Amino acid sequence: MTENEQISAAEKFSREWKGHGNEEADYQIFWITLLRDVFGIEKPEKILMPQAHVKIGKTLGKIDLLMPRTKVLIEQKSFGKSLDSAFEQAKRYAENLPPSKRPRWIITCNFSEFQIYDLEEPFLSYIVENVQNFGKRNFKIFSYEEIINSKFKPVIIKLENLPQDFKKLTFILDAKAEHLLPELEVSVAAVSSLKKLYEKFEVEYKKNSKPADYFNDLNILMVRLVFCFYASDSRIFKDKHQLLDYLHSVPEKIRNQALINLFSVLDTPKNLREKNLDDKLKNFPYINGGLFEEIIKIPKFTQDINHLAAMSANEEVLSDIKRFNWSVINPTIFGAMFESILNPEFQRNQGMHYTSIANIHKVIDILFLDDLHRIFNIIKRRRKNKIQELFGLQEKISKIKFLDPACGSGNFLTETYLSLRKLENEILREIDRLGGEIPENPIKVSIDQFFGIEIFSYGVAVAKTALWIAEHQTLQETKKIIGRDIDYLPLGKNTNIHCANALQIDWQKIVSSDELNYIIGNPPFVGTKYQSAAQKSDVLNVCKNFKPLDYVACWYFLAAKFIQGTNIMAAFVSTNSITQGEQVAPLWKILDNFVHIDFAHRTFKWLSESENMAAVHCVIIGFSAAKNKKSKIIIDGDKKISAKNINGYLQDAPNIYIEKRKSPLDKNAPIMTKGSQPTDDGNFLMTEAERDYFLKKYPDSKKFIRPCMGAEEFLNGKKRFCFWFVGIELEEIKNFPEIYLRVEAVKNFRLASKKLATKKSAATPQLFQEIRQPKKNYILVPRVSSENRKYIPIDFLPAETISSDANLMIPDANLFHFGILNSSVHNAWTRAVCGRLKSDYRYSASVVYNNFVWCEFTEENVQKISKTAEKILEVRKNFEGWTLAQLYNEKTMPEELRKAHEENDLAVMEAYGFEKNLSEEEIVRELMNLYKELTSER
Repeated sequence: MTENEQISAAEKFSREWKGHGNEEADYQIFWITLLRDVFGIEKPEKILMPQAHVKIGKTLGKIDLLMPRTKVLIEQKSFGKSLDSAFEQAKRYAENLPPSKRPRWIITCNFSEFQIYDLEEPFLSYIVENVQNFGKRNFKIFSYEEIINSKFKPVIIKLENLPQDFKKLTFILDAKAEHLLPELEVSVAAVSSLKKLYEKFEVEYKKNSKPADYFNDLNILMVRLVFCFYASDSRIFKDKHQLLDYLHSVPEKIRNQALINLFSVLDTPKNLREKNLDDKLKNFPYINGGLFEEIIKIPKFTQDINHLAAMSANEEVLSDIKRFNWSVINPTIFGAMFESILNPEFQRNQGMHYTSIANIHKVIDILFLDDLHRIFNIIKRRRKNKIQELFGLQEKISKIKFLDPACGSGNFLTETYLSLRKLENEILREIDRLGGEIPENPIKVSIDQFFGIEIFSYGVAVAKTALWIAEHQTLQETKKIIGRDIDYLPLGKNTNIHCANALQIDWQKIVSSDELNYIIGNPPFVGTKYQSAAQKSDVLNVCKNFKPLDYVACWYFLAAKFIQGTNIMAAFVSTNSITQGEQVAPLWKILDNFVHIDFAHRTFKWLSESENMAAVHCVIIGFSAAKNKKSKIIIDGDKKISAKNINGYLQDAPNIYIEKRKSPLDKNAPIMTKGSQPTDDGNFLMTEAERDYFLKKYPDSKKFIRPCMGAEEFLNGKKRFCFWFVGIELEEIKNFPEIYLRVEAVKNFRLASKKLATKKSAATPQLFQEIRQPKKNYILVPRVSSENRKYIPIDFLPAETISSDANLMIPDANLFHFGILNSSVHNAWTRAVCGRLKSDYRYSASVVYNNFVWCEFTEENVQKISKTAEKILEVRKNFEGWTLAQLYNEKTMPEELRKAHEENDLAVMEAYGFEKNLSEEEIVRELMNLYKELTSER
């Protein structure tokens, strides 16, 4: 069959099966007809195995259809039935088949939609979660069991879209077919090609100009080419080969001028074009929108540029890039990835970390989209006035206005636009189904509803282009629904995306707060230590008189100011640092006077469609100034927690601010200090082998070699040693020449420092710069510990073991204190208020320990907790050879040790007067209430 014959057959198949299909009576004929008529299989019944049996425990299940040769399992439902549970049912069947018969593909279908799951390469979800280098397809490293337990997301083919999407089903006939390309992979291939093209053009620009002179021209050129490639494959241009035919008609040496001429034509209305225009140029449409307005320089084409610029549908660009069709790129993904062509170091310096579609929806769904879909579904269930109410809902969504004040490549705005247009299309489809009269131009949702501020002109151009592509793609769906054509060209000016510094411009000049509904986005992530001079100046200007804050805090301050006296709701993706440790008090102490938090996603790992995935851990915070009757929601992984109040720590607790404290809140609590700081460039430290060498060569050196414990050694049972020269004079150390050389190296290292205190410490180079070592046994607490632990491992160490500043120490602690610090009560407090390194716990004396509430304990409490603490230490001894990291990993923690901790937890809970079944959420709330009482009394 030819491709055109297949398209015609697919159109006929779609019409014949539209709106009906019974799971039991029709499913076999449905699939037989599809394979025979659309794919040209003469005897499809020979490759289909209906009602295959599979044993699940003691029950016998029946698989609707198996295609053993190509390893496809089909689970069929009747028309109109939900497919929500179909995949899980099919996956159970797959898991219980013998390994040799397990499918690679699962298709769930309800006669109107095919949902396709690839168990070997679960595409969007699994790639984003596990493979940072998106350009490679190395998924064999994951076991079958690991993959089948991942969160799959299907590639969906609607029956009505079968004529253009039928090739995606080629895998059911050809096990080696790879036509099922998700949007992510298509976008990766497109960006990989563009990056190479960008680099080749840049080489040519550099020959005659400095970066400052050509950077703008190069960026504009690339954005225009993207639009042209898309316009070719999506038939915005009359013919998909029109662009290439034109370029190929011109000699290579003047193709740069030919491109300049093309851009001019695309910016000129047909009635104003020159009459003697080249035939291959005059048929190009008038694009408008300002995209081709600016006159730019384009360097001469090299052979590589000619090769790379030949990108079009079904043409292999380079051997390592899959074939792709520009018309199916996802503008949200693509816009973010396209901007990642910029130097990765530049991205990091500017805090540019692109938001995945999944993370965008964590913001917009709860903010407004879920409510709109809920209203739509309520209207569909009503008996009267459906059409009128559907038109009313369409009018409502066409009036909603959005601002992203750090819009970058526009992925927040683009995905929000796509989501509203998809809903609008669903509304129009329902009106059409009910027999309502569709207006001549039925589209009301417009890109004019979307406002953005972006500091770089390149990002503005990408954002505008992504929105135009999104507009065109959703228009195609509308045309299918109403059955007639709608003009796409000329483009509107799309003037609402502004190139400006959002921290210096008045947002009211972009859009009035009186007409805005939502502020959304992903403001730049730049920590206080990494801010440029300009960024620090912005922070000081916006966050006046406050201690240093992360760059993202500026957007919170400005948004809070902007929404005063309005019903505007805002939500940002941010680094989790602003909800932890020292940053909470200076930020939220002020913000709580102006706004309240409506919903929050607690720390989650950043996933991005950018080529350079950011190593960041994030939170999402939704806030507003107006009184909001909606219940407040905290989302923690898969849990949704209904809250009375959400504070700056994202806890359902009072608005309290835990600031640095020099000594414990409870005067009876023992003092915690940092370990000793060597500042030695590694010269005081040695391995076990180095220790043995020195002891053998200098037996008398034994008196100043001590065990040394950093967090790494403490948690993982590693041995390390150090020179400890307290009480030893320099003259004596000279008797050990090789050791003295190390002391001299410490001296030189400190003298080279820019810090005055470090320079001064060069006067005593034999000593640690900061000495805090206790003279008796002490409790050691590692400053950083894995998030995968319910209990932060702590232990008693002898005074002879030197603790480095990677740890904290409590010299005057006993078993009772050990029991309290080991409890779920103290660990819950730590998780709530500590800082984080990525998502690992960053324990501190000044914020965590000194602010912890020690209640009034009875002697009975003390004795009971001391006994349970001792039991923990006794149980640990039973696991000789185990490291603390192994003992306290939730996956490997011995049951005997877990039980000992649970007994200790109960004893501490009882001492605090807490119910024994309190959740961690409730424990934190009680502790924060106690903290508030204690601090307000003082």
